[in-house]
Amino acid sequence: MSKFFRGAKAFFAKYILGSGSVPASFWLVSQSFLWGCVLNEFVFNVSPSVGPSMYPTVKEDQIHIVGVTSLRRLLKRPLKNGDIIVFQDPTNEKRGYFLCKRVILTEGEAGTAVFRGQEVEVKIPPNHIWVEGDNKGNSYDSRSFGPVPIALVKGKLLATIFPISDFHMYI
Repeated sequence: MSKFFRGAKAFFAKYILGSGSVPASFWLVSQSFLWGCVLNEFVFNVSPSVGPSMYPTVKEDQIHIVGVTSLRRLLKRPLKNGDIIVFQDPTNEKRGYFLCKRVILTEGEAGTAVFRGQEVEVKIPPNHIWVEGDNKGNSYDSRSFGPVPIALVKGKLLATIFPISDFHMYI
């Protein structure tokens, strides 16, 4: 056990519980919770899919593993065209409302897109991406709200893990 955890365990036992020992089961549960939080924030998280916008690639009620952005930055792997990502809705002020779409254009690229009902030439500004759902007729994406700041990207879809019959790796 590392010095940090021994020190934390001793502090918790002495000042929080008022005794000299911490039950092993409590310590195991608290460490599991701590590591679960660390993994969820910095490595990957498990997320369900809701809505038909990415059909047929991502179906409703599937469960996915999403590699979070901090891991991608650590590995120096930029987003590329075709990646399926999860990002915070740029038009919704409530934190925690996320969308899942495919990257179509990355910063500096230009292309033709239908934006707010009209076909236009778009050039993606620095630190932005253009995203669209695979189900074009039923998707709320960059065609509605424009380029997405990369800072809003939560992570990249790594795998579909449930139902087992739909298992697929996107790496």
